[in-house]
Amino acid sequence: MDKPDFRGMTVNERLFASGLIDDFDRALAQGDTTALRSILVQVDLDPNLAMSLSTPPNTADE
Repeated sequence: MDKPDFRGMTVNERLFASGLIDDFDRALAQGDTTALRSILVQVDLDPNLAMSLSTPPNTADE
């Protein structure tokens, strides 16, 4: 099976097209940055995005 052409797709569209959306959601819920990085690479995204996805937002100002 050929890899989908991800150009012009959003992150969610890439995850869905690749069949990785459930794996991504699971890794995100578990805070598994290693898995997130691997998944991001598979959909042609910068694996460093995993760090911002797995870090809780700063809520100190709330």
